[in-house]
Amino acid sequence: KKDRIDYKPRPDLVRPAQGEKGALPAPQESVASAGDPSWPESPEQRRKRLRDEITANRDNPNFVSPVEQDVAVANNLRASLPSGNSRREDYESRTPTFDPARVAELKKQREAQTQGSSTTRRYLSEPPLAYRQPASTAAVGEMGQDESQKERERKKAAGGGGKSWRDLLPWN
Repeated sequence: KKDRIDYKPRPDLVRPAQGEKGALPAPQESVASAGDPSWPESPEQRRKRLRDEITANRDNPNFVSPVEQDVAVANNLRASLPSGNSRREDYESRTPTFDPARVAELKKQREAQTQGSSTTRRYLSEPPLAYRQPASTAAVGEMGQDESQKERERKKAAGGGGKSWRDLLPWN
């Protein structure tokens, strides 16, 4: 029989001393929902927001409901269609409002997300700058031999010299 393993009991948990018990810090507010207007709202939140907005403007005759109706009302149908007098009106009626500040912000965010700058290292997961330079012995700019050419040579070497009716096909 094998020797028995001498197991030792686990040590007790380390607990704070009686006088050191303090309150835990408050949990961090979610980064995704921390006042970001572009973050999508849940269907329940959207429904509540629309219901509150419609209820608040119930007596306002100029209020236009943000909820789309299933059937277009005859009076509203004419207002929603472009007049057809200019292409600009037609284009603006189909596309959301162009906001240059928002476009600039999106470009800035996209640039911040791109990785691989050769001069800076933003995250530890990126390789160090010295590793991004090719070695002096590396073949830079050489494309190598074409794969189809290598395959043809390999088939020719393994073929054994026998002729076949497939040799007559032009696409082989």
